[in-house]
Amino acid sequence: MVPTLEPGDRLLIAKLKINIGDLVVIRDSNIVELDLVKRVKNISEENGVIFYEVIGDNLNFSTDSRHFGSISSDHIVGKVVYRYAPNGRSGFISSFNKNIN
Repeated sequence: MVPTLEPGDRLLIAKLKINIGDLVVIRDSNIVELDLVKRVKNISEENGVIFYEVIGDNLNFSTDSRHFGSISSDHIVGKVVYRYAPNGRSGFISSFNKNIN
């Protein structure tokens, strides 16, 4: 997720409404103990189930919906809302539409 996030960043996530452009933490379907941070590119609904197309900010090095398809809401851990460490980089994480078109 560089440049938005960097290795060592510590994040606060919350169960909030998710919109296009938000950063979300998702469960990796291949490695149970691994979570991924991705940006929501598109939201759709099918038969009452909400699906999210997610994409990494670093497109050349990201495994995302281009590889594993859209994910249902039960794969989302939460929305990234705040970076609390390291000290010089703390602050709220804003949503934006960079690289999602």
